[in-house]
Amino acid sequence: ARNDDASFTIDAAPDAALLTKAAELRTEVFSPHLTTVGSRYLQTRRYEDELREAAGVAVALSDGDVVGVASAAAVPADAWYVSAVATAPNWRRRGVASALLDALDGARGHNAALLHVVETNAAARALYERRGFEAIDEGTLAAACAAAVAREIEGSDEAQILMRLPGTGKKPKPAKAPKKRK
Repeated sequence: ARNDDASFTIDAAPDAALLTKAAELRTEVFSPHLTTVGSRYLQTRRYEDELREAAGVAVALSDGDVVGVASAAAVPADAWYVSAVATAPNWRRRGVASALLDALDGARGHNAALLHVVETNAAARALYERRGFEAIDEGTLAAACAAAVAREIEGSDEAQILMRLPGTGKKPKPAKAPKKRK
């Protein structure tokens, strides 16, 4: 991932305090329409709960500030669902989202990855396509997987495109023990 002059690091095992800051960024990015302190607080707590329960979370940091967060949930049929990729506006197009996805890929292993992207978000769609994601029809998913994926966008009022990055289909081979030398 590109990391220009301003540097950031990725934490793929964030602690509780970092998850709270990451949830605050998600609220800022995904819920700017919430204007009251109470509604922003409740949304941030909801995002924080999601991050704590996620199968994988990665947080991008610069000088102690959270500048990006990505999370994934395990869904049936050996797939991961990338539930969110949020980057602070002044950190977009600087490699943060790619680095976050790289960190999730490390934890994803051989499994396929699925995600929804807002139809009108051309920049995000282009990023995912460059990474090998392809638009698919939900009807191509196994029933249990389709139901789990549909729950992820329940209540959204924006048109979404489902995208899939195929997995290798194989579980990684266990490492062989080194041969003994005589």
